[in-house]
Amino acid sequence: MSVTCPPRKMDTPKPRDSVARMRAPTRTHSGHTKGIEANPEKVWAVLDMASPKSPYDIHRLTGRLAALSRFLAQSGDKCHMFFKALKGGWEL
Repeated sequence: MSVTCPPRKMDTPKPRDSVARMRAPTRTHSGHTKGIEANPEKVWAVLDMASPKSPYDIHRLTGRLAALSRFLAQSGDKCHMFFKALKGGWEL
């Protein structure tokens, strides 16, 4: 006499949130003609920063530049030259 188990019902996995978000239609903000305005206080804060003196300071500066370059599309070329110089490819 052989005993067989009934087949198990497999649940289909739910899509991950990131996959569902990628498939969602992108929303654009239309009607904005004002553009991006610079905050003078933040600009002066960046300009008044002290020069990096240790590898840790350079690491922090590199992280800040990477975050800034995500938001400023036109600064990509300048940041690329900076990162290339850090790797030793170019001289400033």
